[in-house]
Amino acid sequence: MKSIVITTLLLSINLLSAQQLNEVTYEVGFSKTPNPHLEVSVTFVTDPYSEKTSFFFPNSHWGRDSLRNCLKNVRFSEKVISVKFSTDSIIQVHHRKGIDTIKLHYTIEQDVGKEINYDNFSRPIVQPNYFHVYTHSLFILPDINPKDNLKITIDWKTPNQKYHNSFGTNIKHQIIQTTRKKFEESVHIGGDYRLYTEHLKNKKISIAIRDTWIPFNDAKIITFLKEITKGLRTFWNDFDKEDYLIVVSPMNNFKGKGYKGIGLTNSFTTALSNNSYIKDKDLLQLFNHEMVHDWIGVSILNDNEEEQYWFSEGFTDYINFKLAATYSFTENRNSYFTKKLNITILELLISKSRNIKNKEITYEKFWSDYYTQIIPYKRGALFAFLLDLKICSTSKGTLKLDDFLRAILNDARKNGQKIDHPYFVSKANEFLKEDITTFFTRYIENGEDLPLQQTFDQYGLKYELTSYTNKKEKQFKNIPKLLENQDNKLLNLLFK
Repeated sequence: MKSIVITTLLLSINLLSAQQLNEVTYEVGFSKTPNPHLEVSVTFVTDPYSEKTSFFFPNSHWGRDSLRNCLKNVRFSEKVISVKFSTDSIIQVHHRKGIDTIKLHYTIEQDVGKEINYDNFSRPIVQPNYFHVYTHSLFILPDINPKDNLKITIDWKTPNQKYHNSFGTNIKHQIIQTTRKKFEESVHIGGDYRLYTEHLKNKKISIAIRDTWIPFNDAKIITFLKEITKGLRTFWNDFDKEDYLIVVSPMNNFKGKGYKGIGLTNSFTTALSNNSYIKDKDLLQLFNHEMVHDWIGVSILNDNEEEQYWFSEGFTDYINFKLAATYSFTENRNSYFTKKLNITILELLISKSRNIKNKEITYEKFWSDYYTQIIPYKRGALFAFLLDLKICSTSKGTLKLDDFLRAILNDARKNGQKIDHPYFVSKANEFLKEDITTFFTRYIENGEDLPLQQTFDQYGLKYELTSYTNKKEKQFKNIPKLLENQDNKLLNLLFK
């Protein structure tokens, strides 16, 4: 009996120690002098029996390098003997044994450009009147497994300036309990963002907008976001979401049309060119796509990130096409869906990388080559369309791709299932009479041209063959184009 009691006591002590090691406290403030910067003080709980503690602050993330250029004035407490930036992401600290906390202070400063633009959207933005920074380039984190739970305390020390993040708004004192991975993929904003609050089935949606807009006003942005949020939560049959933050920032110096967005934990953030080139349809495309990532990308995870971009980006685009065709503010709703499919078909078939094998779409290739970057979006969206037709036809209209995706979401939440190729094929086969293994291997993994004409003929979809000549006078022939506003029974069932 004594042995059991002692063993249980030791186990309890070890569990308590492990839990405390994953606690971290931040104090954050903002200063305009000598240059705009965020001041961060942090206290980490450490192992008193060790002489080493590792921290995490990536130098590269989302295709952006040299993020440590933004990390300035790092100062550790007197208990630290030496500090080494040992790898791209890890900071090794040597200290005396017997200490239970390590404190450090540092600042985060902007290193690229001034206002938000295409090049710095994924980097820290710290301007005199506002800031926009992601967790991975704001907070030095404990070097733990990204799946491990983390208890984070944040105290905001500049009361005359407002502070919001993916876990709350108007923050002064905040306690967050989540995994390190989910905390990493969050955003922190402050300054002159205007905050609007809406509710959907008792869940709060916060919308942060800054500056004066040329193409539209705050009211239009809010109207779009409210209907898109309701549409997507209805699509997924998921109204139990956490409180949600949406950030909309202008790219004031961008010439022409451009927009970017990133789906994050309990949030997404966007930036759009602030000029007359941006239209309502661009607002719709951007908001809808990024909010889909709250399910595909946050709840449903890729097993091997770039290897499943055909799903996380391509299927996201396809859901975007379907839902956007149902929104009240979408222009030409009857033809919207086919127009988006036709654009996707054209962009895929004229791309010089159209037949790249899926395994060749690596992190380096994806982030460095535009022609490679678009392939998962286009190929995945069209594959989703063909699969939707198959499921709808097999079930005689009682099931659609929507049901298949909700089943995947259920597996992800109940069993932690990630998207890998064997699972995807096996799950799809549950909704079909035929095995799609060969179909998937040919058109997703091997990158063969999708059987568009064959499929359109099979399901009686009306189309015409068109030609396209690019800027280099290269001509592309026999590009199938779906006819708009056609009365096809199966196509109608996709939206029933």
